[in-house]
Amino acid sequence: MRIRLRSFGTLRRDLGGDLILEMGEGSLLRDALLSLRGHERLLDGLRIKDDVYVLVNGRSVSDINTALRDGDEIAIVPAIIGG
Repeated sequence: MRIRLRSFGTLRRDLGGDLILEMGEGSLLRDALLSLRGHERLLDGLRIKDDVYVLVNGRSVSDINTALRDGDEIAIVPAIIGG
């Protein structure tokens, strides 16, 4: 199955920009994130870091065991810190 991945801000450079991932049926968000170069920037063990937002089809997710389907889009956005 094909998953589109979009990254923004400083993560775009770290993760390689917009990608199409070829994933096996039954893949989870965890599988997609771990397949990325620079995935350690996103994960603290098997948890999404607090300074990163991950959206699947426009919905914020924090569970890396979220099931993916063919055609899903993952967006990865750095949290904006400041005042």
